Amino acid sequence: MKRAIDKLGAYACKIGKDFSIAFEEMLDFFIETFDTDRVMRHECNYPALLAERKQDNPDMFELLVMWLELTTQGIKKNGAYDFFGTMYEEVVKGKFKSSSMGQFFTPLNLCQVMAELIYSPEMQTVNDCSCGSGRTLLAHFMKSDKTKFYYYYAEDLDPICVKMCALNFMIHGMLGQVVHHDALKQDFLGAYEVNEIKWPIPTPCCSIRKISEEEYWNRRDWLVKHNRKPLAEPIVDNTKPEYANLSLFNF
Repeated sequence: MKRAIDKLGAYACKIGKDFSIAFEEMLDFFIETFDTDRVMRHECNYPALLAERKQDNPDMFELLVMWLELTTQGIKKNGAYDFFGTMYEEVVKGKFKSSSMGQFFTPLNLCQVMAELIYSPEMQTVNDCSCGSGRTLLAHFMKSDKTKFYYYYAEDLDPICVKMCALNFMIHGMLGQVVHHDALKQDFLGAYEVNEIKWPIPTPCCSIRKISEEEYWNRRDWLVKHNRKPLAEPIVDNTKPEYANLSLFNF
């Protein structure tokens, strides 16, 4: 990770921009690399696709290779790896932005606990209305049965988080949609459909596609129609509470 951070820092100095701007440019380059139209144009020939991207921007291509290598190693070792969330927390996210937007990323081990609590073996849609880099949904994916169909639906108000989450979905092979909006208002600022190329016939190819508002609402209608069961049955505790006086002093 340090090598990737140093490389992106050097690139930021080279173009004369702040690290946070270079970070978003990196996300955009990665998303454009795996754009569905580009992948289909190359007929999933990744060597040719990557050779094209290397010519477009050699510096960003080097970061792309680092991301692919580190994430592949992390998946083999732990089942998932949040490259972007880790870099974002270490370098990009300042204290002002953290407190003003409520951005405090959840540690992966806690995400795994939450995934355990809501996990169901039934095939269904899994949602996170404040996804960040997608870490909680990654934890669910780590636990899920890979032979079954899960559709992951993520939302966030921060466009950087939306891009990080979409890329995390893609590299881990997760099917889903990542939406840029305020989940409380249900507005629409943008969205990505991720790995649609893998459905209904499984394929090693990965893809990201920016979708229109009309397609977003059509997909929401479909999800409501085909996913009526909750992720887990609510736990009902019928234990009667006991009341007692609490004394802070012993006499």
